[in-house]
Amino acid sequence: MTISKKFKLIGGIESMGIQLPEKQMIVEEIIGKHKIISIAADTNVGKSIWTHQLGLAIAVSKSEIFGFPIAKPKRVLFLNFEMDDNELIERQQLLISRIPLRYRMHLDNFYCNTFNGKRTLFQDNWDRIEQTIKENDAFDVIIIDNLYSCTGIDDEKNADLKPLLKRIIEISDINKSSLVIVNHHKKHLESYILTPDLIRGGSTFSNAVDVIIQLAESLRQPGLRLMKITKNRGKSLNKGKAFGMALSNDLWFEMRGEVNESCHLSAPIITSENERVLGA
Repeated sequence: MTISKKFKLIGGIESMGIQLPEKQMIVEEIIGKHKIISIAADTNVGKSIWTHQLGLAIAVSKSEIFGFPIAKPKRVLFLNFEMDDNELIERQQLLISRIPLRYRMHLDNFYCNTFNGKRTLFQDNWDRIEQTIKENDAFDVIIIDNLYSCTGIDDEKNADLKPLLKRIIEISDINKSSLVIVNHHKKHLESYILTPDLIRGGSTFSNAVDVIIQLAESLRQPGLRLMKITKNRGKSLNKGKAFGMALSNDLWFEMRGEVNESCHLSAPIITSENERVLGA
């Protein structure tokens, strides 16, 4: 028989005397210390390269990433469960080659995993993740790319997903690291708006994380991606705004400012030439 322990209670007057620690932000507005962040999008929108850029920028402390200021260099672990080693290193070399020299002194803050030619997709990798974290110096930010590939469970079943989310939080607690979890969208209508309801795992997953950033590809302008903060438990002046971004030749995203989400995520109506003339 399990004996439950009662909760410790504090009164209103007592709570007013508690000195709270200053909030620490790693990337202003989107990544706070010891938080769980999710990046979600459809397949082939650019989640992996977005998070790869995010991790490198934090490690070397670029002045900003995607328009959000970075405070100072932090140790970053990028755990890839999608690409093979050669693809990952090829992308990383290109991204690093475009980072200004003044930042590269901090590149040893950035680490990524290797499979030695043997990827373990759709198997439970969380024991290996935990062991890796425990046997290395503490990482400030841990990026998991992605949730779907690094586990063998059905992430749409609450009975399976809840224990996994508990495990994710426990791993974040080891060194009070921030975890960035890459996730996928479910199948949806061709025209849509970015909301947490689109994310695999539904409300069970969305309720467990502190910040959600969703990406999409414009249906009107080829090559344009949209980025939108759809959840933030903290202060977020840009929550709910959609921003455009496009990949440059060096594979870094260039920000294009705020865009009309409903326009870009609704498919254009194809009409006949006669209808077009009549409409004009």
